[in-house]
Amino acid sequence: MLLSGAWTPTLAGLRPAARRWAAAAGGQRRVFARWRRGRPFRAGVFLLLSAVAIAVPPYATFRVGDAVISIRTLGGVSALLIGALMAICGLSLWVRPQYRIAAGTTAALLSLVALVTSNLGGFLVGTLSGLIGSALALAWTDRPRAGQGAAGQRWWRSVPGAPGEH
Repeated sequence: MLLSGAWTPTLAGLRPAARRWAAAAGGQRRVFARWRRGRPFRAGVFLLLSAVAIAVPPYATFRVGDAVISIRTLGGVSALLIGALMAICGLSLWVRPQYRIAAGTTAALLSLVALVTSNLGGFLVGTLSGLIGSALALAWTDRPRAGQGAAGQRWWRSVPGAPGEH
């Protein structure tokens, strides 16, 4: 049976136990959203993605038919070390956002070093995501935006004759 497009789920149609669970999940989602807004979350995600992209390829084994392709070189040691340090930088952004300058700078340098030492920095995916993550970490601040007033108004709405002004 297909549901019509007008149907929207509500808590009223659920049993009491399911209603309590859905309300608790909504509360946990709000807590996670508040925690995520208080730190450079996306920068940490990019740095963890970079760590995986840099550290995994030297140890991966691919099977094509009967042939086994293995990329095991001395660069695997540097890839593992750089990947681990990138993961530490990404996690430190989540745990201690006040160290974002040190973690972002270290991650940018590691991304550039990985380009030379470990399979083009995870075949360029690791280097690019590491540079994006470090740029996000360096640009992040916990202060409110300068363009927003206390009421959340944009600065151009206070200018006479601005768009949306009546």
